[in-house]
Amino acid sequence: MTISNLDSGQLEAGLKAIRDFVANWAIPLAAIGTLSMALLQTAKNLLPMRARYQCRFMKAWIAMAVSGFSCDLLKHADPDSAGGPTDADLAETDLIKLAASGDSEAFYSLEAAQMCTQIRNVTSVLLDYPAKHERLLFCLASQSQLSDFLQILEPPDHKVLSRPPHEHTEAQKEHIKKYAAAKSRLAAQMRCNIDAIQASIEFRWKRSMQILSLALCAVIGVLALIIGNNGVSLADIWGILLFAVISGVLAPVARDLAAAVENWRS
Repeated sequence: MTISNLDSGQLEAGLKAIRDFVANWAIPLAAIGTLSMALLQTAKNLLPMRARYQCRFMKAWIAMAVSGFSCDLLKHADPDSAGGPTDADLAETDLIKLAASGDSEAFYSLEAAQMCTQIRNVTSVLLDYPAKHERLLFCLASQSQLSDFLQILEPPDHKVLSRPPHEHTEAQKEHIKKYAAAKSRLAAQMRCNIDAIQASIEFRWKRSMQILSLALCAVIGVLALIIGNNGVSLADIWGILLFAVISGVLAPVARDLAAAVENWRS
């Protein structure tokens, strides 16, 4: 069968069905999804949602890292205040001082990638001055070996390091070698932990926003149904739930399409 043999009436009927479907379902779904994303983005801009979420996440992560400290390691760090939430609070305070000059609101309001970049920027300070930042070092390099922590807390003497390598004794060379190896292993562990923090925050934040978007879609759909029908039945509620899921799925697509059109115009 060729195109010329097609019944024009059937073609028009098919096009009308597609047009009606788009008008009755696709456009309202996209509209509800776009509206929910707009409301959600406005809430994120006006309310400290991200800051509070990331603050709770980091406090929980640091507390978990503190709970995994070795007793021997904590006694080496500070025998008078080993364990408990005090160590977690001190580690968090030290982190914010180094990464954001003590401004916790500015620190936690950053995007996850930017916040973790700020944390990465302080790792060299922790490795160069471990005795001044023991708790934070233990947190960010958790899961490292105890011997590496103890080794980096006893760096080679500066007078030894200032001399040419050929003037070092065998014991001094061995000490420098072990110190450099321990420092390298701790640096690698900190990079892995910070990458894990970023991945975990981004995943959980995105999932939370998707769930909230679905909830907003459901609320908007129910309100629209109430306004249009002056009442909601049980069947309508189930339909709205399905409507919300589809709208929530379409919301990011609509946002990406809008961003693509805006970039194309610019």
